[in-house]
Order: sequence, then C-alpha cells, then structure tokens
Amino acid sequence: MNLKISILFLIFISKFPSFKSQKSIYCDRKCPGGVLKHVPYPFGFSSGCEIQLNCASNGTVSISEFDVQEINQDALLVSLPAKCGRAVAAFHRLYSDHYAPTSNNAILMENCTGQVRTCMIPATMVQTHLEILDCGGESNVYSNVSCYSGDKHRMFLDYENLTRTGCRVLLSGIVSQMIGDSPAVSLDVQVVKLGWWLKGQCQCSDDAICTKIVSPADGSAAYRCQCQDGFVGDGYKANSGCRKGSSPCNLSKYLTGRCEGKSRVGILIGAVTIGASSIVCVCLVYCYLRHRTISKYRYKRNRRFCGVKGITIPIYPYKEIEKATNSFSDKQKLGTGAYGTVYSGKLRNGEWVAIKRIRHRGCLDEIIDPFLVRNKDTSTCNSIHKVSEVAFRCLAFDSDMRPPMTEVLVELEQIRASDRASLQDTNNVSSHRSLSFVANKNSMGVEVIKNESDT
Repeated sequence: MNLKISILFLIFISKFPSFKSQKSIYCDRKCPGGVLKHVPYPFGFSSGCEIQLNCASNGTVSISEFDVQEINQDALLVSLPAKCGRAVAAFHRLYSDHYAPTSNNAILMENCTGQVRTCMIPATMVQTHLEILDCGGESNVYSNVSCYSGDKHRMFLDYENLTRTGCRVLLSGIVSQMIGDSPAVSLDVQVVKLGWWLKGQCQCSDDAICTKIVSPADGSAAYRCQCQDGFVGDGYKANSGCRKGSSPCNLSKYLTGRCEGKSRVGILIGAVTIGASSIVCVCLVYCYLRHRTISKYRYKRNRRFCGVKGITIPIYPYKEIEKATNSFSDKQKLGTGAYGTVYSGKLRNGEWVAIKRIRHRGCLDEIIDPFLVRNKDTSTCNSIHKVSEVAFRCLAFDSDMRPPMTEVLVELEQIRASDRASLQDTNNVSSHRSLSFVANKNSMGVEVIKNESDT
C-alpha cells in the first residue's frame, strides 16, 4: 500500500513542473485601443512571450520610449521623432537579445567631434527632412548635423561603431529601402527599422524557408521563418506553420515587384483582361439602356401624336413583316411584278395580308404598278399618285431627306379621307381598297394590302 502511494506521489511530482511550465508559456498578444490591437507570433505583452513588447493603457505598442508603428515577418518599424538634446545613449535601448537596428538605417546626430562620411543619403535631403525642427532658433543649427550609416554588407548596425563618431545628440533616423527590382529608393523619415530573430536552431515548418542569423547581441545562432511561395502562415512549428495558399502572386506583390517569371506575366494579363472585359460590359449595358430608352420615347411620342390627330392607319414594324413572311421566303411568294415581289404573310393577330416588296428605286412613275392605274377613275389615280409620292420620299437615299413617320401618317390619313369624300360624292363605287403603309428597312419599300369592305 505504501509502495503504491509513493509511486502516485512521484507521478504527481513529475507532472507538476509540466503544469507550471504550461501556465508560464501563456502569451498575451492583445493590446486593445491602438493601431496594433493584436500582434503576430512571436511578439506579445506578457512574460511568456518569446519577444516581449510594451502595451500602454491607450493602446500604444512600444519598445522603451519608442512607439512601434509596424510589425512584419522580418522587421519592426519604430518611431524615432526628431528631438533636440536627446542623448545618443538612448539609441542603445533599441538593442536586445531578439532585435537590433538594421544597416539600412541612416542615424542623424549632432554635436559630433569629427565629420562623419558614412551616410548613404545626400546631405541636402537630410536637411530638407529636418527643417521642421527648431533647436533654439539658431540659423546654423544644422551646420553640424551628421548622418551615420552602417556597413551595407552587414545585416545589423554596429552600436560600438556609432558611438565612436563622438556625437552626443541623437536627432532622428531615416530608413531607406529598394522598391522591388527597380533602382528607385523609398525613404521613411523619423523612424528606425529593427530586424528581429528567435534564438536557437531552425524550428520552421516543412513548407517554410529558414533564414539563419548570427545574433549581434552575443554571436549565438538565431533564425527567422517564412513560408514559401504558394503557402500562407508564419512558418513556425510552434504556431500556425504554413498551409497551401490560393496564389503565390497577388496584386499587392505585383505592385511591390515581388512577383517573378510566369506569375508576374499571368497577373498582368489577368488584370488587363478583367479591365477590358469590365469596360466592354459597361459599354454594352449603356448602349442597351440607351436604345431601350429611345425606343420607349419614340413609341410613346408616336402614340400621343396619333391620338391627337385621330390617325387609325395601322403601323407594322419591319421585323414583324419579316417574321410574317418568314424572312421573305420563296415559299410564300405570290407573284412578281415589274417593280417588286408580292408575298403572303400572317401577322401576330392571325390576319393574312399581301405584302409587296419594292425591288428598286426610280422616278415616281416607275414605282407605280401599271395594274393599279389601269381602268381606274381620275379620283383613284390621284390617290395612287399621292401615295406613290409619299413612298418615293421615304425611299430617298439620304436619310435626312426622308420624312418622319408621323408626317407620313398624317399625309396618308389625309389621302384616305379625301378618297372617301370623293367616293361618297360620286356614289358609283361600292367597295375600294385601302393601302396601309408599312415601315421600310435598308431603303427597301414594303407595302401591305388588305381588302376592306364598306360598312
């Protein structure tokens, strides 16, 4: 019994450290109220975090007195506002066991014992960015400003070399970096870029790239992880690792020059295709809506005009005539005259009509079928000639010379009324034919003939 109790006690003691360690590795990565509300692995704000930062009550993330503006997969961007009288020793607070200023920083200092000639940025540009600073109102306040840049072949800025310049005042900093593969350089003013790392040997996921680093703090082995193209995540085994992504090249990477080869060409072709398709679609929609609006307007205008004038002559669109004759099929051909061919057609209301398609244009007498004026009285011949005159004007080659449809309707209605009055006076004709005008297309006249008995 005592042996069993001893074994259980030993098991409990052996498990207790693991419980304690699990509690101690908790990392708080939230800083509510600020821009960086949640920081990525391995950063955080508690003692269990691999790289600990400070979180103020107002949500500001900082390293010592310097505010952190941005955190990405290889660096931190820290604010270093221009300030008079700040000791150079304050710059040492940006060095730790997990981060240090990179060599692409230009550190601006004052009151140096000697002239510093290592700056990668022209002196005129440095003075331009510092003109807003007033350190006592002296006109020559910038005459002794020095700019220090580290060795570009090294990853980090050597603090010991910086202090050997003999400068006593830390004014500000400028970060320079290349834009993609182009020779252009971007400058971030009043900031410092800090490279960061994790201590030890690589602990990256299988689909990640491990960047080995020699810590500038103590010379020990360190590393950073980054997922390969086509994968997303932070790349660390201890966190999210890497998983398959949608595309290794997107618009953001293309604009910053991080797309290469076929991916770069593909994203360019895709963007051009999408843009061109969008423009074509917008133009087609615009044309459709405009055509529909104009058609509705013309239809309503013609209806109002016909209602005011009391016009009763039916109007048939060319497409309806074409459909009624099955596109002027030979099977529906009734006969061919000297000036055109007559087809049988069935309208949408089921009514059968005879449709004459004029074959060519000519003088007024040439477009009148001799059969229409043969053995006809003077009044009928006059009506035929008047209708032919209207038809001849409608067949004008120049579209500007053709009368509008409303004018044609008025003239046809007047001809019809005059013909009826003449028939009532003579009272020698029991029935007559009325000619209904049909819209023409492509300068081809179309005529619908219907038998109509007097009532």
